[in-house]
Amino acid sequence: MFALPTQRLVILASAFGLFLAADSVLAYKQFQDAFVEMYLDEHPDADFVKMCRKKAKCNICHQGKKKHNNNPYGEAFVGKLTKKDRKDEEKIVQALLDVGGLKANPDDENSPTYAELIASSKLPAGDLDSVKQEPENDEHDAKGK
Repeated sequence: MFALPTQRLVILASAFGLFLAADSVLAYKQFQDAFVEMYLDEHPDADFVKMCRKKAKCNICHQGKKKHNNNPYGEAFVGKLTKKDRKDEEKIVQALLDVGGLKANPDDENSPTYAELIASSKLPAGDLDSVKQEPENDEHDAKGK
């Protein structure tokens, strides 16, 4: 007799979890591998490459420790890549090219693009300390409470 309400609760909780994840780009190895190949494999600054690979890692696109928090560079991928695109190399590369061509500060016509920042040995969303810092307002945590 109690199975039906429990099943409904599980279904509602699952649907809510999908809702929370729907607006973020998830972290998949294939996305990171394509970024590394495009921007780091032939980058002339070995120290920058090492910092990206060893220290920045997921924080190139994500803010803080939780992968559902995107930094501004990661936000630019929202709607461009989904879980289904993990094996679509062309779509991943195209998304990297599209986002790379965007101004890091869209309100400043003189702002460098994300690709230009990376080429000049800068993380696309700010310095290492700022991208590793937890966001002040974690919307996903607020929605879950």
